[in-house]
Amino acid sequence: MTAEKIEHNKKNKLINYKNAWLKLYDMPILYFPKFFHPDPTVKRQSGFLIPSISESSTTGSSISIPYFKVISKSKDFTFKPRIFTDKIIFQNEYRQVRKNSYTEFDFSYFIENENNTGNSKNKNHFFVKSTIDIVDRFFDNSKLEINLQKLSNDTYLKAYNISSNLINSVSTLTSYIDFEGTDEKNSLNASFKIYEDLSKKHSDRFEFIYPYIQYTRLLNGNNNNMNISYDVSTYQKKYDTDVYEGSLINNLNFNSNPLISLKGLKNIFNFQLKNVNKDSKNNTAIKRTSAIYSKLMYESSLPLIKYGDKGNSTLTPKFSLMYSPNKSKNIYNLDRNINFNNVFGFNRLGTNDSVEGGTSLTYGIEYNKLNENKQNIFSLGLANVQREKRDPDLPLRSTLGNQTSDIFGTLKYNASEWLELEYNFAIDNNIDKSNFDEIKSTFSINNFVTSFSFLDDAHSENNQSYLSNTTKYKFDENKSITFAGRRNRELDMTEFYNLIYEYKNDCLTAGIEYKKDFYSDSDVKPNESLFFTLTIVPFGKANSPSIGK
Repeated sequence: MTAEKIEHNKKNKLINYKNAWLKLYDMPILYFPKFFHPDPTVKRQSGFLIPSISESSTTGSSISIPYFKVISKSKDFTFKPRIFTDKIIFQNEYRQVRKNSYTEFDFSYFIENENNTGNSKNKNHFFVKSTIDIVDRFFDNSKLEINLQKLSNDTYLKAYNISSNLINSVSTLTSYIDFEGTDEKNSLNASFKIYEDLSKKHSDRFEFIYPYIQYTRLLNGNNNNMNISYDVSTYQKKYDTDVYEGSLINNLNFNSNPLISLKGLKNIFNFQLKNVNKDSKNNTAIKRTSAIYSKLMYESSLPLIKYGDKGNSTLTPKFSLMYSPNKSKNIYNLDRNINFNNVFGFNRLGTNDSVEGGTSLTYGIEYNKLNENKQNIFSLGLANVQREKRDPDLPLRSTLGNQTSDIFGTLKYNASEWLELEYNFAIDNNIDKSNFDEIKSTFSINNFVTSFSFLDDAHSENNQSYLSNTTKYKFDENKSITFAGRRNRELDMTEFYNLIYEYKNDCLTAGIEYKKDFYSDSDVKPNESLFFTLTIVPFGKANSPSIGK
């Protein structure tokens, strides 16, 4: 940037330019008779934000020129119009901070020229989230959170690539009122929630939870040997128009602190007494239930350490014995993945309305190698579950119902700056095949970085299997090329791939991008495009018209 005159207004904290030129490689590109921007000390100031020009094979070309307005020290507003050739989207964001609360609104209105039938295609969205810290005499810390999400058209967000900080999904809307309160001995969470699945027909898309309540209380004080707690959870749920579920579950929990024997054994005892009450209407999968369950688990491990000049090594044999006099609930089809990280857990199946029945023994070993800085450079863990007799009601995918489960393992290697590797696996108990393989690796050397992710899950419902890769090579400090892709091995189909060549320095980024996405959903179609991008700091980003299908 060059100018005939540059002046710093310290009072208004502005830098003013007169007869300014933006040059690329000493070639004049843009001329500004007058130009200004805030100086580096300014954190918030009203003005235009970085504009952008984009093009899509689905929605066409558009230009966006957002404007940021500081209303006060605690309020601001962002106006983000996006203009197409025959339509316009007005998206707006409003934020307000008070002493004990934060509120954010995000809303838009879409206007399109009248179609052949004479009807205008107007669409909109409205999102709001408010968090309020409450001062009361019941809890040391209390918080109320209100969230509302409303959409006029099911594919509006996906079709026009509308993003918002207030949503986690463009296919499911969530509205709720949530209260949390905690103190030294008590914890309470209460909420009312509405889920809207935009992929379903209107009559069956809503799920209502009214209310959900979870309360926990520590019953004993500072006890060096045993922690005793009580928790209760309850909910009422209605979905698929006329399906009802109700649940009330009480748990009494006894959890010992680690007890170390004279020989170095680390022992832990866990016991739970559970009361389950459930009811339903128009749901044959859930029967009216009122039952009492109990479960006991004893864990023991023997940590061993070997000291060395270049780092220490630890070897830890461990086992846990779990027993329940109750019969397992029929959860044969539950999608629950068991691995080395959760196989020793007290509630490894992740269920709250039942227990894992019968007797089982889990045993394994864990090895860790540390360097002189006490960083873990290599670890290996193996575990297996033996059951007194086969339990056909436990989840098929977990293999915990077999007399001998899969052999669950994990391996991590991070011994150098150029290679990181993580491998999680489950080998069939006959040791003749693998039922689960997940590999994540990053290889980096000089200017070359490539990351692989591989998954092959034979126990998953659709035998999920994919391979993805991201590779980047930097020719020098400014130029690089990046490739990213993912292939679905089960369907033998490439899901997407992107190829990007990029030039970047302190004030601009220029690139050529080729993208291909395999997707089809109403207004959103598969897309293949080739385009040029240019970002000039602080002026904005522009995309050339796409050469695509």
